[in-house]
Amino acid sequence: MPVLSIERLLDVAIKDFYTADCSVLHCGPPHREIKIALDSSRYEEYKEGGKVLRWYLGLTGDTSPEISPLSVDVAGDKNYRVYRYDWVFGVSLPPLSELWWDWQKALRKGTSVAVQLIILPGDSGIGYTCVATNLNVLPPSRDTKTWWEKYRSGVIDTVKAGAKTAGDLYPGMITKAFSALSNSLEARGKWKKSNWFIYQFLDSDSQACAVEWLINKKVLKQYGPLLRGSLVLAFHGGSNDSPREQKIIRLKLRPQLGFSRKDELSRVTPTYKLEEEEQVQLEILPRATGRSG
Repeated sequence: MPVLSIERLLDVAIKDFYTADCSVLHCGPPHREIKIALDSSRYEEYKEGGKVLRWYLGLTGDTSPEISPLSVDVAGDKNYRVYRYDWVFGVSLPPLSELWWDWQKALRKGTSVAVQLIILPGDSGIGYTCVATNLNVLPPSRDTKTWWEKYRSGVIDTVKAGAKTAGDLYPGMITKAFSALSNSLEARGKWKKSNWFIYQFLDSDSQACAVEWLINKKVLKQYGPLLRGSLVLAFHGGSNDSPREQKIIRLKLRPQLGFSRKDELSRVTPTYKLEEEEQVQLEILPRATGRSG
């Protein structure tokens, strides 16, 4: 199962909060140093371009998943295959004190962070099922306990009551289970509004279906401005006699930040400014069960 990871680092200059107008000053691999000399035209571009933010985008997943039957018994069907696709979205400031500004304070209240995954089947003839989603964090945060701290006594009582535990039969399973649970952020926190929720829609630009994570700005304060999420997919159908290029499904990452208080749908979206080859996307070529490609 070939797993591929795509990363981009963007320097984004926001020209207007209300219209969400922006420009991309830099787009490239995150591991390469970006030099902005104070006496260069590049520095003037950064200083005069608007409010500058550095965005990190990452997308990881299997590019050769197996086709699954459209089963009515997903849990019990041994031929049903699901695949996890992980995104990463991080925000920081360029390392120049002259460009500092309080961008988190400038975000509008509520769900000001949106991360979209656009699913583009093209002419592949392959369908898909969205099985599950998640927003991954590393508790404890500033104000919350870990899953283990919350439920430790109840888990210990349950283990004591059992003659045999999963940990006895399969060493390490209990630890792995705790780890998986602790990485999942509850949809609702202690405040009235949701930490995050999922919204599915038809993307008007590509006419493709999209899955969107809408995230409360308070999550950034609790867990930091580096967000990670997962989408679990299963793939169905397909025509074996179609050319290879027609079978490809594209999964495209599109993060957004909302600053305007007057329009909740107005969000800064720098990926609109990128060329197709600069987009953070995976080319997925599903295959029949048992075939290598």
